[in-house]
Amino acid sequence: MEIDTGASIPLMSFSQFQRLFPSVMLETPKIRVSNISAPIQLKGSCVVEVNLSGKSAQKLELFVSENPKEFSTLLGRNWLEALVPDWRERFGIVTNQVTADFSTIDIDNDKFVELLKSRFEKVFTIDGKQTIQGFEAHILLKDDAVPIFHKAYPVPFALRASIDDEIESS
Repeated sequence: MEIDTGASIPLMSFSQFQRLFPSVMLETPKIRVSNISAPIQLKGSCVVEVNLSGKSAQKLELFVSENPKEFSTLLGRNWLEALVPDWRERFGIVTNQVTADFSTIDIDNDKFVELLKSRFEKVFTIDGKQTIQGFEAHILLKDDAVPIFHKAYPVPFALRASIDDEIESS
């Protein structure tokens, strides 16, 4: 099983599920799941008894993918919350907390944003005229790519005066 803090649910391949739980029936899943590029088709879900390091067993919901290819079972955030409630601290994940010199200080959102702005001042500068030094970009196009030309988009009426002023000042 692979810990995936980016996954909200635990996910197992159907072939692995059949091998490990041959007599368990799947229920129709009550949720829809997707990854960054496409929906994930679920075969079903079931409740399994999970025991971690000899602690008392918990009954947790396991989701099974329709994908016929076998993949590492993902242990998602909801199982992490149930099995290891302090997992964020253990993994060093900072959410509205600043960790400095091994001590943690809780702060509110505004202070957190201000702290980030002051610590990484160059990232948050308003001056858009700075260039990135020591970086070269490459754009790869397909050999059969055909350029597409569009009429310029109209400038929103509310911005026209400030754009005219900017053009005149240049």
